[in-house]
Amino acid sequence: MIIIDTSVLVRFFTKDNPIAFRKVEKLLSSSEELFIPDVVFVELEHVLGKLYSASREEIAKAYHFLVGGRFITSREAVSASALFSKKSLSIADCFLSIYGQKGKLASFDKKLLNSSGCLAYWT
Repeated sequence: MIIIDTSVLVRFFTKDNPIAFRKVEKLLSSSEELFIPDVVFVELEHVLGKLYSASREEIAKAYHFLVGGRFITSREAVSASALFSKKSLSIADCFLSIYGQKGKLASFDKKLLNSSGCLAYWT
């Protein structure tokens, strides 16, 4: 299994380095088993949004590509990506929301608590 780092996906989505893009394109089309860790989704939002000025819609499309493809991702990544497309939460908060549905979420972030449907630890 090959674990994919954020830098690899940034090269793929931005095409800012043609040589690296072709390497990534070859890797993504290979028969190798590819795994994308949850943390990469968080880093990807930050890098694409802050450094490349990608819109929320463009980032959502990237997430859709990653969870809808042949890549191995967690169930939480699939759910968080879907939530990201529907809510105005960061992907990190989307992950927290998904994990929070398994119990109570301790947070002072009212936006997260109000839009997540989680049970709040503090009432």
